[in-house]
Amino acid sequence: SYKFIQELDLKISNIVMSSGGKFYILAPNSTKVKENIETLTKKINDELYHQYQTQIFLNISFVELSGEELGTKISEKYDILNDKLSKNKHLKFKKQILEQPIFEDALYGSHKEIGMCKICQKRITLENKDCDYCEKDVKIGGLLPTLEKIYIYPKEQKTNNQYISLFGLYAYLDTQKEKFVEKEIPFLTLYYKHEKWKQRKIPYLQDFYGGYTPLNEEGEVKTFEEIAKESKSNNLGVLKGDVDDLGLIFSLGLKETFSISRMSFLSNMLDAFFSFYLPNYLKKKENSYYIVYSGGDDFMIVGAWDKLLEIAQEIESKFGEFVGGNPNFTLTQGIAITKPKDPIYFSSKWATEAEEYGKTSGKDGIVIFNTYIPWRDYYKVNSLIQFIDKNMKKEEESSCYTQGFLYRLLHYTEMMEKYRTEKDAKYLKYISDFYYDTKRNLLSKLTEEIKREKNYKEEKDARAEAINDRRYTELEKYFGLDSIQGEKQNQEFAVKYMRMILNYVIRKNRIVGGENE
Repeated sequence: SYKFIQELDLKISNIVMSSGGKFYILAPNSTKVKENIETLTKKINDELYHQYQTQIFLNISFVELSGEELGTKISEKYDILNDKLSKNKHLKFKKQILEQPIFEDALYGSHKEIGMCKICQKRITLENKDCDYCEKDVKIGGLLPTLEKIYIYPKEQKTNNQYISLFGLYAYLDTQKEKFVEKEIPFLTLYYKHEKWKQRKIPYLQDFYGGYTPLNEEGEVKTFEEIAKESKSNNLGVLKGDVDDLGLIFSLGLKETFSISRMSFLSNMLDAFFSFYLPNYLKKKENSYYIVYSGGDDFMIVGAWDKLLEIAQEIESKFGEFVGGNPNFTLTQGIAITKPKDPIYFSSKWATEAEEYGKTSGKDGIVIFNTYIPWRDYYKVNSLIQFIDKNMKKEEESSCYTQGFLYRLLHYTEMMEKYRTEKDAKYLKYISDFYYDTKRNLLSKLTEEIKREKNYKEEKDARAEAINDRRYTELEKYFGLDSIQGEKQNQEFAVKYMRMILNYVIRKNRIVGGENE
């Protein structure tokens, strides 16, 4: 959006909205402006076509409107413009594909050993090395821990500072170790460390970058391996989320009150939550999260996998407070559980797939272990997770639940799911299996524990108390006879969520490297 207002000789106030990967600009309706839009769009997509190999596309369209329509028919024009954008999605890189050759790499035919870049798995490299683009990303990424500001200029500056160049704009990095000296007023300043913006006493264009990089005790960037070790089972998690139905909120939510000012205000407020409030809120918590990005209407966080479910719920809760409890503003989030050595590109893709599954399953919820959990059911699900996990934390010999027992519950869950879908009575065998299993194992342990702790002389007295112990009754209501005869909603809950609950606790209590890590 900044490149367009620069090229069209407009002001920042011409950007009506810029969030969620979209921007809307109000510009003069002239032939020159239209030509410049077409030229700049092609120029940018040419660069994207070659640099990112069709994975990123700039979808630009425009509609004409009069001054009267700006005041009375802006909502109608907004819908027409979005329809045009939707159609354009099916014509990605049409001009580039017709006018320019398919990618060819100079390394082909060089008689040298070639392979794919081990980071992005997209570009060809010599001897399986990193490609030039990934090497640059790694170099820039190393500066993020000490990054304070990013200065954006429309032309190259005479300085030795590291910079990123894209679409004719130059972004210079100001770090604690390498300060950037402003010889000219920047076109835009992005604050990576939000507290720094208060130090400026002159008016100029500024914005905030919603990111955060955790440091270890030596002041160095925490590696993914270090963060994974802070979790149970040494796994990493990637959390992605965004606002549901934002397009509908803009087009239908405001209805007859729709106006450019309202659209701009709503967009700016959402961006303020994600790019400013949310990163600052999370920074005050444990130093265990990478905020890869947060702004517009979405975010991506990397952290210890078993802490992300709680973080996701906190984000949902804070967002609910921010929108005043309006039920039309909801978040869908997805968590991917990965290994620290997995390329972040793939981990991000898996988190996106989880989020998209949540979008198609009902929205307003979270997806983990391929299970969609609407927020209205989250607290019951999380309560059961915490209860089972609590009884797994003792030593194996004295613990109430064991890994083996939970794996058997998974088997009973699978039979329950098959009964629910196939209506075949043979799968009801899980009920008798559950009673037999718990009688031999769980109830025996509970009876011995209660008899020992309360000094019962008669085992039957301890047994009677064990049958009413929550560690047994909590499972019986989902796997017992009552789940199909009386409280059928318990079986429905178990079919939806029990597999995810058990997998979560099993992974959290998995033995890694000879000890529970």
